[in-house]
Amino acid sequence: MNIEIEKKYQVEGHVDIRPRIIALGVIEKGSKTDIDTYFRVPEEKPSTRYLRTRVREGSKEGIVAYHEVLDNDQTLEWETTVNDSRTIQEIFEKLGFPIDVVVEKRREKYELEGTEILLDTIKGLGNFVEIESKSLGEIERLAKLLSLSNEISGKGYPDLVKEHETLTK
Repeated sequence: MNIEIEKKYQVEGHVDIRPRIIALGVIEKGSKTDIDTYFRVPEEKPSTRYLRTRVREGSKEGIVAYHEVLDNDQTLEWETTVNDSRTIQEIFEKLGFPIDVVVEKRREKYELEGTEILLDTIKGLGNFVEIESKSLGEIERLAKLLSLSNEISGKGYPDLVKEHETLTK
């Protein structure tokens, strides 16, 4: 288990922000496409706990994660790799955790002194920059340097996708 501190910002696109990120002297960590399947879990108030599987495009292997939101910026996170994500999904459904939402994400990953800067494109939603660090101050410093202003506070991608689906019905 670890504590994840992050902030998410919606942006028009990544073309303008990418050069500003690279100018910081980041290490490029590559890109990938993930399909995250979130399962409905019993809880007293919405969007405080997430159970998900992650399958990398073109792979059978994946990650199982459970997250508990502490506040708008911090989450307790348990993750482990699995050999067969689809079987784990079936097990969750058999145990009574129905699929809640599926999020398809294209992610470019950059690292700067232990802080991750992520350029995400979420199918059906648009473009985002996510900054993950051990320090909230470092996140805010980088957001200012990168001129990020449209912060999405207190909502994860599954919440945003569900809101979007509700609005477009």
